[in-house]
Amino acid sequence: MGKIKPEVKFWQYLLSFVKDIPLEVTESEYHPYLAVLLSKGRHQLVCQKAIYSFDDKYDNFRLTFLAHDFEKQKPKTMLLMGLGLASIPYMLETVFDQPLNYTIVEIDDEIIYLAQKYTLDHLKAQCQIYNTDAADFAKHHEGKYDIIVIDLFAEDIVPNKFKHPTFFNQLDGMLTKNGVIMYNLLAFTDVDKEESLAFVEKFKQSFPKAVYKEVKKNYMVFNHDNYLK
Repeated sequence: MGKIKPEVKFWQYLLSFVKDIPLEVTESEYHPYLAVLLSKGRHQLVCQKAIYSFDDKYDNFRLTFLAHDFEKQKPKTMLLMGLGLASIPYMLETVFDQPLNYTIVEIDDEIIYLAQKYTLDHLKAQCQIYNTDAADFAKHHEGKYDIIVIDLFAEDIVPNKFKHPTFFNQLDGMLTKNGVIMYNLLAFTDVDKEESLAFVEKFKQSFPKAVYKEVKKNYMVFNHDNYLK
């Protein structure tokens, strides 16, 4: 069962195992519909066509982190591109006991507001948030990170600018030695799988040791498998 967060009433928590409880509905420049739901005791962020976050039940990343050898890598820093409701920092702190420092890039200021309200304000993690386009950030940023997570969706589509060799090379420049890229792609339909496998082949041109792992209805692409269990 999920952990009850301070702003959730106990009756809401119990009822959420029967049906989803709307906590907040809003919109933004980038999303005509955004909703925070309480579902099975967890906070879920949904847009019109996709689920952006689901606390510790954000399974594609939960399974990815279970397969990652944190003890071997000993990461200290993460660059997170695409915030959602901050499921990734939430899981890493509360489930995987990883005290990372985060640099977070998110273009939608409404999503940043929701993530801070419902998740980040309850965490101990140090988070520096950039409210900007990830492509612009990658073009100019000079920081180095042990893990770079790419979770960049516009509804259910990864924009083409994040599938380009120029972007891949910029990511490479932001990695520490033996740093890890975790790139989230859809694999829900046959078309999704075909497009994602084509992406993997293009990704390998920049990262020859790249591998991918199927997690639920997604593919997680890594620049190498050094820390996969």
